[in-house]
Parts: sequence; structure tokens; C-alpha cells
Amino acid sequence: MNNEQWIMDNERASQRTWQLSVVHYPLSIYFNRMKKLIFILLLCAGNSFAQDTIRLTLQDAIHLAVEKSIDAKIAKNQLLAAYWQYRSYRRELLPQLTFSGTLPEYSRSLNMYQNEDGSYKYINSDYNRFNGGLSLTQNIPWTGATLSASTSYERLQQYNNSAPLQHKTTPVAISLEQPILGFNNFKWLLKTEPLRYSAAQKQAVVDQEEVALTVIGHYFGLLSEEINLEITRQNMSNAQRLYTIAEARHRMGLVPNVELMQMRSALLSAEIALTDGQFSLDNRMFNLRSFLGLKDGTVIIPFMPEFVADSVPQFSFGEVLEQAQKNNPFTENLRRSLIEADRDVSQARANRWSMSLYANFGMSGQDANLRSAYNANRWENDQSASIGIRVPILDWGKGKGQVKMAEANREITHAQVEKQNLDFTQNIYLMVQNFNSQPRQLELAKYMDEMAQQRYKSSVELYVLEKIDVLNLTDSEKAKDQARRSYINEVLLLWQYYYQLRALTLYDFIARQPIALLYEVEN
Repeated sequence: MNNEQWIMDNERASQRTWQLSVVHYPLSIYFNRMKKLIFILLLCAGNSFAQDTIRLTLQDAIHLAVEKSIDAKIAKNQLLAAYWQYRSYRRELLPQLTFSGTLPEYSRSLNMYQNEDGSYKYINSDYNRFNGGLSLTQNIPWTGATLSASTSYERLQQYNNSAPLQHKTTPVAISLEQPILGFNNFKWLLKTEPLRYSAAQKQAVVDQEEVALTVIGHYFGLLSEEINLEITRQNMSNAQRLYTIAEARHRMGLVPNVELMQMRSALLSAEIALTDGQFSLDNRMFNLRSFLGLKDGTVIIPFMPEFVADSVPQFSFGEVLEQAQKNNPFTENLRRSLIEADRDVSQARANRWSMSLYANFGMSGQDANLRSAYNANRWENDQSASIGIRVPILDWGKGKGQVKMAEANREITHAQVEKQNLDFTQNIYLMVQNFNSQPRQLELAKYMDEMAQQRYKSSVELYVLEKIDVLNLTDSEKAKDQARRSYINEVLLLWQYYYQLRALTLYDFIARQPIALLYEVEN
């Protein structure tokens, strides 16, 4: 039999494959094919509804994730909590107006009373009392003092005697509480709280970039499974064709039974890989759809993304480090850690002894007539002043130990900050090296992918012509699949390295500007 006649017989045998599949293949293979056909029909039907199919680029997926993903919502609320914490701190520096009072108080009871001769007796007390006052308080953060001005009014009416209705007024009273040797917490808050809120704002941008990194992983996971399913379909088609050829050769006595069984095993493996590939694709589709907050049943069609610039740039370590130190919240968090360590030492020292000044000055009046109680001619001075001091006489070195412990913790903090700075710098260096070397890695992976595809195509042709065995064919197929997957992984690494550098520096090196937060905190 010449080659032309043999090829024509193979073509006719190939056309009879589906009719003979139930006879030659196990029922499991037949049912797997039917499931594949049903899935294709369902997919085509789903694509007919535009609202259920989304053609999504990587950049579109990133913007959608920043707007709707659960991670983005968590980041927004974390920034919102930091905003209200900072706003509450700022309100502590503003005057506070407070009303307090009893509206009203009624009491009827027997109370013990001491006579002039030293004896006691019980008297009946029956009265109605009303009082209220306004107080305006201002904290002075530079000295730690609290200055307040107040006004108050009290009304007393007794029911068990002929005592007249009484009114007591305090038109104005001013008081001051000034720590002299105590701990001034407001002074330290002025240093730490602006740093805390600034770091929280920058952390929100970091979280935004982390969301982008997460969606990049999900997007490429779906894209790789799409390509993997395409590979398995191609392998399935080739396995069917080659098995048909091998079966025809076996009937002619040109192929041993062992080789035919190998081709049959390859066909079964291709069937299994196709089923597994479809399951993995559905799983990846669900992960991306869930992360983006899309409705169930939405079919996402991904695309192989091009890089954000026409050519991949080379980054300078010095420039990246400068932007990271300038923009990353890591730097402000370290500064705040050092300030808080100094604050703890100051507090430990202040707690050993303290001295405070209390002063109060006001004018009060009282009369049965309300107008007379407010008459300035009837006012009386109501003033006081005192200095409180607390000095331990015998504490067995407790206060000194607390100071030494705070100083030791401060030294630990300084050492930790130094190490974290070194680790941060090293991490940036490695990220720059990884990104700068990635274009070459991607170029090599693309070249290897093209070579593996050509080798496999040639291997199939050579196997048809009986110039290589099934082992070499299988090896070229595995190399083809691995090269394609490696290429997709190298594209993924390029995007991941780029967004990791963005998250470290909060700087867009393509647009040459700081990265802006894509949402605002509602006041």
C-alpha cells in the first residue's frame, strides 16, 4: 500500500470516529464527550445574552475591584475610622461647652443633727431642689493645663418650716488646673496623632494597590485556565486523530499492541484533562466574579494584557528608594514608634513624683428674690487656690525601675527601627532587581513557547510519517504545554512586580506622579 492510499484510508477512518466511538471506547469516554458538547451549547446560549457576558481587560478588573470588592470596602472603613479618630483628637483641642444640672431633686427624710451642747437629734428634712450650670473648658496642650469658665444657678424650697424660697447664683467662675511636674499627654498627642492619620491616609493607597495585586492574581488565574482549556482541547483533538491513525496501523499490523495502548492511554488522559480543565476554569471564574462583586452566572472573558507602557522601563534603585521613603506609611509609622518610646520614658519619670496647681475665682450671690441674687452689689467672693504634691518616701525602687524599664524599651525600639529600615531597603532592592530582570525572562519564555509549539507541530507530522515513536511525541506535547504555561506565568510576574513597586512607593513611574486615592472619605 502506497503512502497516498494509506493517508486516504486514514481520512475515511477519521470521519467514522464519532460513529464508532461507542463501540471502540468505554462508555465513560462517550459520556465525557457528551458533557463537553452540552457545555459548549450552554456556553453559546449564555453568550447570546449580553448582560451575562463581560469582556474584561485587566485594567477594567482593577478599577472594578477598587470600587466594589469586599477588600476595598474594608480599606475604606479603616480609613474612615482613622479619620474620625483624628477628628476626635482635634476636637479635644477646641473649647468644650457642657451643661449639668438636677431637674429637679425632691427629698423627704430624717437626718441626724448635732446640737450646740454636743448632743444629737433627728430632724425632718423635706425639700425640693433644682440646679443647673454651664461650663466652658479649654485644654492648653503646650502646658497641659485645663482652663474653664462656668456659671450656675440653684433653687431650694423647703416644705417643713417657714424658711423662704432661696436662690443661689454664680454668674461667673474661672478655674485653672496646671500640672507643674506631671505628665503632659496633650504635648505628645500633638506629635503622634498627625503622623498616625497621615500614615492611615497613605495606608489606604497601599491597600488600594494590594487590591490591585489580588485581582491581578485572580485575573491571571482565570486567563491561565482559559489557555489551559484551549490546550487540553487541542490535545484532545490531536489525541483523537493520532489514536485513529494508530488504530488503523494496528489493524494493518504496522503498530504493536503496546503502542496502541499508549495512544489509548493518551486519549483517556486528554479526556480527563479536559474535564479537569473545565472544572478549574469554573472555579477560577467564580473566584474572580466573587471578588469583583458581579452577579452569579456572569461569564467573564479575559484578555492577555499588554503592559501599561509601550516598552517596559528600567527602574533606578535610588529613585525607587527615595519615593518609598517619601510616600510609604512605613516611614511615618517608624517615626511615631520612636516618639511613643520617648513618651513612655517621660511618663515613667513623671509618675515618680508630681505637683499640680489648682486655682479658682468666682462671685456668688444668694437671696430669696431671684433678681437680688443676681445683684452685683450683693455678690461675695468665692475663690480658692492650692498646690498638690505627691512625692514617694519609700517605694523600694519601684519608680526608678519603671523608668529604667521604659528606657530599655526605648533602646529596643531604636534597634528594631534600625533593623526594619534595613529590611525595607533590602526588600526594595530585590523588587527593583526582579522587575528589571523580568523583561528578559519574559522574552526568553516567549521564545521557548514559540519553539515548543513548532517542535510539537513537527513531532505530530513526524509521528504520522512513522519517523518518531509515541514517547518522543508525548515528550514534545508536555514541553509545549509547559512552555505556554511558563510564558503566562512570566507575564503574571511582570505585572505583580510592577504593582508591588507601586505599593511600596505609592508612585506611578509610568505617569511620573504620586498615586491618588480613587475614593474619598465622607465626612
